[in-house]
Amino acid sequence: MLLATGPRNQQSMGHNVNTWKKYESMIKSIHDSVSKHNLNLIIKRHPDIAENDFSPEFYSELSDVKIIKNGDLSEFLLDSKIVLSLGLSSAILESQVLKKPFISILVDYDTFGSIEYMSNSCLETTLENFDKTFSEIITNPDIISKLSQDGNHSVKESISNLGSSSKILFDILNKL
Repeated sequence: MLLATGPRNQQSMGHNVNTWKKYESMIKSIHDSVSKHNLNLIIKRHPDIAENDFSPEFYSELSDVKIIKNGDLSEFLLDSKIVLSLGLSSAILESQVLKKPFISILVDYDTFGSIEYMSNSCLETTLENFDKTFSEIITNPDIISKLSQDGNHSVKESISNLGSSSKILFDILNKL
């Protein structure tokens, strides 16, 4: 699964045709790398209504790809072998809670850039290195396992009362 957040309309780059074409080209490159390993790609677009749609040419060239704008991300994550993201995504944590290995592909239009959580919890790579990195990961179960473990460790470090928060909330509400 590829979590694809494009250039934002709230910034000038979201209105730049060349930036959008580059974004579509990045996704096509990722698709090519994934397809080499006989894996299917699902693209989950950001649900923001202000995000532009892909071009008709993009849809035509990737007609074999399931592209989703809205819907329950969890159901797609459960069926995913590995989760990829163009830039920063709040779905990183959700993926890691589900123990999915996660690769973040750095993009120059991401206003937040890389954050410490990312480098400590998942693999970050550039588009230029993605094909090689993905090939190494997908053919080595030990790397996939380590990525899952790193994400799981970060989840435990980042979320309090994991596995017992509902009971704690229930007990507090019961006392009111």
